[in-house]
Amino acid sequence: MTHRHCISAVSALTTACVLGFVFLFAPSPALAKTKQDGNEKSTSASQTPEARIEERIVRLHKAFLITPEQEPAWNAFAQVMRSNIAMSALQDKYQQKGPGMTAGEALAAQVEMAEEHANYLRKLVPVLDALYKTMSDQQKRVADEMFGRHARKEGKAPKKGK
Repeated sequence: MTHRHCISAVSALTTACVLGFVFLFAPSPALAKTKQDGNEKSTSASQTPEARIEERIVRLHKAFLITPEQEPAWNAFAQVMRSNIAMSALQDKYQQKGPGMTAGEALAAQVEMAEEHANYLRKLVPVLDALYKTMSDQQKRVADEMFGRHARKEGKAPKKGK
């Protein structure tokens, strides 16, 4: 593998790590700061990583319209999502180091996070595939949109119909 290919592979892993982290831990628009009766509600940024994961699981369950027959496959999928707490711990670890990290430490952090994210995805893909096989065409469209939107925004995945 050439030096250029190594850099490209690290760049791709880093991008995948960041996008996956954003997908799993970013607050939904519904959680953005809102004003009610003149008081601002806090965002999910103040929530624990576990609470953010649970919130994401609830949102996906509702979006996918999971049926009682799909619950066993859904529960396996949700359990793998819950197991991704290590990613949040890594992010916290490197955020605490903050801008004091050297260039080498920052790259090492990106590699560690990319590896952790890749390990998580290796566990998530089979349970998502099992769940996907139980889904109706409409549920599949929702899943395709939710899991493919980040790649399409980055121009990395073909748009539907291409």
